[in-house]
Amino acid sequence: MNPFERYPYHSRLKNRISEIFGIVQEDGTTSVLQNDIDYLYRKKNLYQTEVNRITMQIAYLKNNYMDRKNEYEDIVKLRVDSSGNRILPYGELPTAYDKFKRIKGDIFSEQEFINIYSNLVYLKEAENQIKELDRKINIYSEYQKRR
Repeated sequence: MNPFERYPYHSRLKNRISEIFGIVQEDGTTSVLQNDIDYLYRKKNLYQTEVNRITMQIAYLKNNYMDRKNEYEDIVKLRVDSSGNRILPYGELPTAYDKFKRIKGDIFSEQEFINIYSNLVYLKEAENQIKELDRKINIYSEYQKRR
Protein backbone atom coordinates (compact mmCIF):
# COMPACT_ATOMS: atom_id res chain seq x y z
CA MET A 1 0.00 0.00 0.00
CA ASN A 2 1.21 3.49 -0.81
CA PRO A 3 2.35 5.16 2.46
CA PHE A 4 0.49 8.34 1.56
CA GLU A 5 -2.82 6.44 1.38
CA ARG A 6 -2.75 5.35 5.00
CA TYR A 7 -4.57 7.26 7.71
CA PRO A 8 -2.72 10.60 7.83
CA TYR A 9 -0.13 11.14 10.57
CA HIS A 10 -1.72 14.42 11.67
CA SER A 11 -5.08 12.68 12.12
CA ARG A 12 -3.47 9.83 14.07
CA LEU A 13 -1.92 12.38 16.43
CA LYS A 14 -5.26 14.16 16.90
CA ASN A 15 -6.90 10.79 17.54
CA ARG A 16 -4.43 9.88 20.31
CA ILE A 17 -4.68 13.30 21.99
CA SER A 18 -8.47 13.15 21.85
CA GLU A 19 -8.52 9.68 23.44
CA ILE A 20 -6.00 10.62 26.16
CA PHE A 21 -7.83 13.78 27.21
CA GLY A 22 -11.35 12.40 26.65
CA ILE A 23 -12.38 15.02 24.10
CA VAL A 24 -15.81 14.00 22.85
CA GLN A 25 -16.33 14.07 19.05
CA GLU A 26 -19.52 14.69 17.07
CA ASP A 27 -20.45 11.01 17.15
CA GLY A 28 -20.21 10.86 20.95
CA THR A 29 -16.92 8.94 21.18
CA THR A 30 -13.43 10.21 21.87
CA SER A 31 -12.13 8.70 18.63
CA VAL A 32 -11.26 11.16 15.87
CA LEU A 33 -10.75 8.15 13.60
CA GLN A 34 -14.31 6.89 14.16
CA ASN A 35 -15.59 10.42 13.63
CA ASP A 36 -13.72 10.55 10.29
CA ILE A 37 -15.15 7.17 9.25
CA ASP A 38 -18.68 8.30 10.14
CA TYR A 39 -18.13 11.50 8.12
CA LEU A 40 -17.03 9.45 5.09
CA TYR A 41 -20.13 7.24 5.41
CA ARG A 42 -22.39 10.30 5.55
CA LYS A 43 -20.68 11.74 2.48
CA LYS A 44 -21.03 8.39 0.66
CA ASN A 45 -24.75 8.33 1.46
CA LEU A 46 -25.16 11.80 -0.09
CA TYR A 47 -23.48 10.62 -3.29
CA GLN A 48 -25.59 7.47 -3.30
CA THR A 49 -28.72 9.62 -3.03
CA GLU A 50 -27.43 11.67 -5.97
CA VAL A 51 -26.86 8.49 -8.02
CA ASN A 52 -30.41 7.37 -7.28
CA ARG A 53 -31.79 10.79 -8.25
CA ILE A 54 -29.91 10.86 -11.55
CA THR A 55 -30.95 7.28 -12.34
CA MET A 56 -34.60 8.20 -11.78
CA GLN A 57 -34.18 11.31 -13.91
CA ILE A 58 -32.72 9.24 -16.77
CA ALA A 59 -35.65 6.84 -16.52
CA TYR A 60 -38.15 9.72 -16.47
CA LEU A 61 -36.56 11.42 -19.49
CA LYS A 62 -37.18 8.25 -21.48
CA ASN A 63 -40.89 9.16 -21.55
CA ASN A 64 -40.07 12.39 -23.40
CA TYR A 65 -38.36 10.52 -26.22
CA MET A 66 -40.74 7.62 -26.84
CA ASP A 67 -40.65 8.33 -30.58
CA ARG A 68 -36.85 7.88 -30.49
CA LYS A 69 -36.76 5.25 -27.75
CA ASN A 70 -34.05 3.03 -29.28
CA GLU A 71 -31.68 5.93 -29.87
CA TYR A 72 -32.26 7.21 -26.33
CA GLU A 73 -31.58 3.78 -24.84
CA ASP A 74 -28.43 3.48 -26.95
CA ILE A 75 -27.08 6.69 -25.40
CA VAL A 76 -27.89 5.81 -21.78
CA LYS A 77 -27.01 2.10 -22.02
CA LEU A 78 -24.55 1.05 -19.31
CA ARG A 79 -21.02 0.66 -20.64
CA VAL A 80 -18.15 -0.29 -18.34
CA ASP A 81 -14.45 -0.91 -18.79
CA SER A 82 -12.48 -3.90 -17.50
CA SER A 83 -12.15 -2.39 -14.02
CA GLY A 84 -15.89 -1.70 -13.67
CA ASN A 85 -15.84 2.05 -14.29
CA ARG A 86 -18.59 3.64 -16.36
CA ILE A 87 -17.59 4.69 -19.86
CA LEU A 88 -19.15 7.68 -21.59
CA PRO A 89 -20.03 6.43 -25.09
CA TYR A 90 -19.27 9.68 -26.92
CA GLY A 91 -16.46 11.09 -24.78
CA GLU A 92 -16.52 14.23 -22.71
CA LEU A 93 -19.46 16.64 -22.83
CA PRO A 94 -18.00 19.51 -24.94
CA THR A 95 -17.26 17.26 -27.94
CA ALA A 96 -19.84 14.52 -27.38
CA TYR A 97 -22.60 16.01 -29.52
CA ASP A 98 -20.33 16.40 -32.55
CA LYS A 99 -19.20 12.79 -32.27
CA PHE A 100 -22.80 11.61 -31.79
CA LYS A 101 -23.96 13.65 -34.77
CA ARG A 102 -21.24 12.17 -37.01
CA ILE A 103 -22.13 8.61 -36.01
CA LYS A 104 -25.93 8.74 -35.67
CA GLY A 105 -27.02 11.86 -37.56
CA ASP A 106 -29.54 14.50 -36.49
CA ILE A 107 -31.68 12.32 -34.27
CA PHE A 108 -31.58 14.70 -31.30
CA SER A 109 -31.06 18.44 -31.27
CA GLU A 110 -27.95 19.65 -29.50
CA GLN A 111 -29.94 20.80 -26.46
CA GLU A 112 -31.81 17.50 -26.19
CA PHE A 113 -28.56 15.57 -26.42
CA ILE A 114 -26.90 17.74 -23.75
CA ASN A 115 -29.90 17.24 -21.45
CA ILE A 116 -29.56 13.47 -21.81
CA TYR A 117 -25.79 13.20 -21.83
CA SER A 118 -25.11 15.56 -18.91
CA ASN A 119 -26.96 13.11 -16.67
CA LEU A 120 -24.50 10.39 -17.69
CA VAL A 121 -21.55 12.67 -16.96
CA TYR A 122 -22.86 13.50 -13.49
CA LEU A 123 -23.67 9.86 -12.84
CA LYS A 124 -20.13 8.83 -13.75
CA GLU A 125 -18.65 11.49 -11.46
CA ALA A 126 -20.88 10.49 -8.53
CA GLU A 127 -20.03 6.79 -8.98
CA ASN A 128 -16.32 7.64 -9.04
CA GLN A 129 -16.69 9.64 -5.83
CA ILE A 130 -18.44 6.69 -4.16
CA LYS A 131 -15.58 4.38 -5.17
CA GLU A 132 -13.01 6.82 -3.80
CA LEU A 133 -14.93 7.14 -0.52
CA ASP A 134 -15.18 3.34 -0.25
CA ARG A 135 -11.40 3.15 -0.70
CA LYS A 136 -10.82 5.71 2.07
CA ILE A 137 -13.30 4.00 4.38
CA ASN A 138 -11.47 0.70 3.87
CA ILE A 139 -8.09 2.30 4.60
CA TYR A 140 -9.37 4.01 7.75
CA SER A 141 -11.18 0.86 8.92
CA GLU A 142 -8.03 -1.26 8.40
CA TYR A 143 -6.03 1.22 10.43
CA GLN A 144 -8.72 1.12 13.15
CA LYS A 145 -8.51 -2.70 13.29
CA ARG A 146 -4.71 -2.68 13.59
CA ARG A 147 -4.60 -0.21 16.50
